[in-house]
Amino acid sequence: MKPRQYLLRFWNALAGEYDQFTPANRAFNAVSVITLFILLILLPFNIFIGLYPVAAVMVAVLLLQAGMYYLSRWHKKYVVGIITYAFCSYITLGLNYFFNAGSTGPTLCLFFLTYQLLIAFSPKKYHLGWTALHLLLPLGLMAMEYGRPNLVPDTYYSRGARLLDLSSSYLVILVCMYCITIYLRNNYSRERGLALEREKKIQAQNEALEKADREKNKMFSIISHDLRAPLNSIITALELLDEYELSEDERKKINVELLSVSRNTADMLMNLLSWSSARIKDVRVHRTEVHLQAVVVDVLRVQQSIAAAKQIRIIVDVPYTALALADRDMVELIVRNLVQNAIKFTHASGIVHICSYSSEGGVVLAVKDNGRGMTEEQQIKLFQLQTTPSYGTQNEKGTGLGLVLCNEFAEMMAGRLWVESLEGTGSAFYLYLPAALMPEKAATKPMPRQQLTNMVLENNL
Repeated sequence: MKPRQYLLRFWNALAGEYDQFTPANRAFNAVSVITLFILLILLPFNIFIGLYPVAAVMVAVLLLQAGMYYLSRWHKKYVVGIITYAFCSYITLGLNYFFNAGSTGPTLCLFFLTYQLLIAFSPKKYHLGWTALHLLLPLGLMAMEYGRPNLVPDTYYSRGARLLDLSSSYLVILVCMYCITIYLRNNYSRERGLALEREKKIQAQNEALEKADREKNKMFSIISHDLRAPLNSIITALELLDEYELSEDERKKINVELLSVSRNTADMLMNLLSWSSARIKDVRVHRTEVHLQAVVVDVLRVQQSIAAAKQIRIIVDVPYTALALADRDMVELIVRNLVQNAIKFTHASGIVHICSYSSEGGVVLAVKDNGRGMTEEQQIKLFQLQTTPSYGTQNEKGTGLGLVLCNEFAEMMAGRLWVESLEGTGSAFYLYLPAALMPEKAATKPMPRQQLTNMVLENNL
């Protein structure tokens, strides 16, 4: 540790730590330390030059100031101490004026030092009083000396003693004024830094509130339109089935539509609930060892039938050894949304490829398709909450909320989500997560594809 740091730590121990004392309390502690320092330096000089009455007064003031400092520093009782310090200073300077050669001694200079201390560290409401007293007392003492010169004897036994006293007083005043100025500058810089920090926090909070307000408005738009519209479609379809005699083919067609609309609405409602829950309460990430292959299998149990309806072939190339340190539920939600989007935006008879590989101390799960792809503008806005819906290759409706949620969950698990896409060619979404095992160790294990369920293997044909 550097000497400056030692001095700073020592000063904080004397004046009190910033987080434990109020600025006023700490200021009084600083004044007390400086005053004790002055008295301890001046006391031996006064004894050395034979000013014993002045030295006796200084000893009394020294003990009184030490007591005030103790109460302020260790018991935080500084309000009475400020007033007591001021009046003790006036009494001491008044006595010093009479016993230390009056206007030819150092007392008038010490008046300036005391004034600076009081103005620098006392509350502003006392400043007018200190100014008035520092005007009246020195002028009154000099007037008394002028009218009754015998009351202020020349106590110096030699010219050298007087020069020594003035020199020591000047040196003490110079050092103390320097310390006070540095203290005030450092305190100003610290307060300015804290003010800037508070301003940045307030600005960040305002931006967060504005973002939350925008998201709330978008959310209400989604709820009022994208959730209400499919429910109305379901109600209309059920009324048709109930009120009209329809052929078997017509009923079958309506049932297929009902299933598709219900499934899309359920997925959207699931994302809405997850997104809202993540904001209403403090979502905690429960990191465990997650087998990505098992997650993909669980997701495909539901999504395979949707892919089969569009004759989409799903190729799975995720080894059993692909292990991530993540939250199992969050990973499943991300994979489900990525697979849903891949199926939604892939044309009939297309291909969805799910694979994984090790990268930079983690594992990457990729969901690729040969669907319609995206423009650069669409990719930029991909992970932002949008009010404009998107439609799949068979007019499947999407809000984009799922990808927003996926991106947030990925970041919460110390991972990231990104996309590579080319319009008309397809898209590839990549999910990076910290690895539960070192990639080198994982690579040495076999890849038992029999661990995959028959359902997934059929899609690999």
